[in-house]
Amino acid sequence: MEELIRILLKWLKPIIIVCVITAVGSAAISLMLPNYYMSTTIFQPANPHYMEPKSLYDTEAGGQTVYLFGGPNDVYRLLTLAESRELQDYVIEKYDLYDYWEIEKDAKFAEFKIRERFNKYIKTYQTPNGMMQSEVSDTDPQLAATICNDIIGYLDVMNKRVVTEKMKDKLAYFEKDQIRLRDKVQMFKDSLVQIIQITPDDTLTQNLLEKLMETAMGQYNVSNMIYEQQSKALSQEYSTLYIMESAVPATRKSSPKRSLIVLTALLISLGVMVFVAVFIEKFRELKFNKE
Repeated sequence: MEELIRILLKWLKPIIIVCVITAVGSAAISLMLPNYYMSTTIFQPANPHYMEPKSLYDTEAGGQTVYLFGGPNDVYRLLTLAESRELQDYVIEKYDLYDYWEIEKDAKFAEFKIRERFNKYIKTYQTPNGMMQSEVSDTDPQLAATICNDIIGYLDVMNKRVVTEKMKDKLAYFEKDQIRLRDKVQMFKDSLVQIIQITPDDTLTQNLLEKLMETAMGQYNVSNMIYEQQSKALSQEYSTLYIMESAVPATRKSSPKRSLIVLTALLISLGVMVFVAVFIEKFRELKFNKE
């Protein structure tokens, strides 16, 4: 330790000069860097089962509770959609990011560069407390907030499209089921009319056909009710996301951290100079001993 202090005292002046030059240079460079402003949106996925007919029209007590927010699968789906090429293409095209970020479309690796820049300044992730957050950084605070809110809007459109696909499949099934049951009811009805005309005294067959027709009619009514409920659920205007906090233009820059840049550069230069000083002094001692 004493030897190290001796070396540092001997090299104190060069170390101070280099550190001062480094501090001034890094400060000058950091001042040339543009200011970036970050806007964020905090949101949660809605439970997709919340818009199912059972949840919308169930009036019986003791039914299963349907929670307002979605679960882990809904979060993972949103994270996947947020990283999708469709969302990136939408934002890139709408805000002409090739031109805005000065990337030539026809240049080699242009697409790689635009995706890399996109992932650097536009992110969606899950926070440690379980909330979802989208953030956009840009030199224009108003544009950052606009893009951030627009991303959430388009993410909602994409998510709703995925969620409603299963509901549409159910609707198509019950639509076909209605036709089948309606034909079944008509078949029993025609058979009953025919039996009455041909063998009016055959009450046993008539009663059997009436019961079959009533059963088929009940099935048709249930299928028709579910079909109407499903149609109404699909026609509802709703959002698949709950926005806890919309993006607003930032009033303070988020980067660069100029003081951190200067401090980091200063510490690196100090460490390098200490290493150089010790290395040179040890090298001189080794050379002197050999001589």
